[in-house]
Amino acid sequence: MCLIAVVAVTAAGVKQYDELTWQLTREASAYGFYATLVLFGGWAALAHLGYVPWISPLAFVSLLIILQLLTAFIAVGRRGMLMPR
Repeated sequence: MCLIAVVAVTAAGVKQYDELTWQLTREASAYGFYATLVLFGGWAALAHLGYVPWISPLAFVSLLIILQLLTAFIAVGRRGMLMPR
């Protein structure tokens, strides 16, 4: 039900986004993908070799959300939008 609600709200508000919002979303998504690949790919390689324990599914989901939030702040900060006026 939550997924359906999120899709419905996103579809209803998609016409209200401007070009800057779309570009920031794309940049944050790209940074998030790269960070996820490096962090979890490296962790999986080390876990496969036996150097670190495997990540639990709950830790994976929570770290993925934290990475998305962090990369959104990085994308916005690179545009200078975190500077006070």
